[in-house]
Amino acid sequence: MHFSTIIFTLALGLGVSSEPLNVPLPIKTTLATLRASRTTTTPPKPTPTFQSCGGFRVNPATCPKGQICVDNPYVKGCGMACDRPGICVDPSEFCGGFAGFRCKGDRVCIDDPRDDCDPLNGGADCGGICV
Repeated sequence: MHFSTIIFTLALGLGVSSEPLNVPLPIKTTLATLRASRTTTTPPKPTPTFQSCGGFRVNPATCPKGQICVDNPYVKGCGMACDRPGICVDPSEFCGGFAGFRCKGDRVCIDDPRDDCDPLNGGADCGGICV
């Protein structure tokens, strides 16, 4: 009898009631809740490869006839101004200028180093070459 009194007293002290507990039931998973989001992963664009030229080396490489040595626009940094090698490109494809011609494919338009036009110094209509 003494034992049941202790249990009754403990039950009152812990706030146990005779009411049923409202425990939430597990959520039912249906196909509607399992719909996968459609994500597409695009592979990184391949970086074109070019013949290396210039740079601070004992025997700096030169470009083949008809090509010029320019800073590599695909590599961050200050390029040949910091004695890094450049890349050989064919300067025949014009881009930019007043009409804003674009390069074909994934190529980028860079300032043509052969002219005196500076796009960063008032030369908004400077032409470029595709690399």
